[in-house]
Amino acid sequence: MPIQKVTLGELREIAPSMRKDDAGAQNQFRYAPMFLPVDATSKKDTGVVKVVTRQKFLDENINHWVQWRFTQGAALGLGVAALALIGVNVLLSGAAALGAGYCYGEYKKKDFIINRLLKNRWLLEGT
Repeated sequence: MPIQKVTLGELREIAPSMRKDDAGAQNQFRYAPMFLPVDATSKKDTGVVKVVTRQKFLDENINHWVQWRFTQGAALGLGVAALALIGVNVLLSGAAALGAGYCYGEYKKKDFIINRLLKNRWLLEGT
């Protein structure tokens, strides 16, 4: 079909003839967002891929992000408290240092989950 230059009035005349009113053909398709997180799994009877919506993905994984940020702040705060308490009480300083170490370990675990697993997941492009 060759390219034609038309005016707006001519386009308004052509448009109704190009419209298809086949409602049955449109009902068989379900529209989805453009990018969906995909979970490639090898579990039996689950199929090759599990497609989830963005909202379901966020609902399942937002807790990881909240804990990641909380443990980062807690590790920094407890580390500063451990340094400040060295001159006051060595036992309190040690307890704060142990808490800072624990929080830092949890922070690194959540960092791995978010930055290595969730950010590197497959994306399915749909239209």
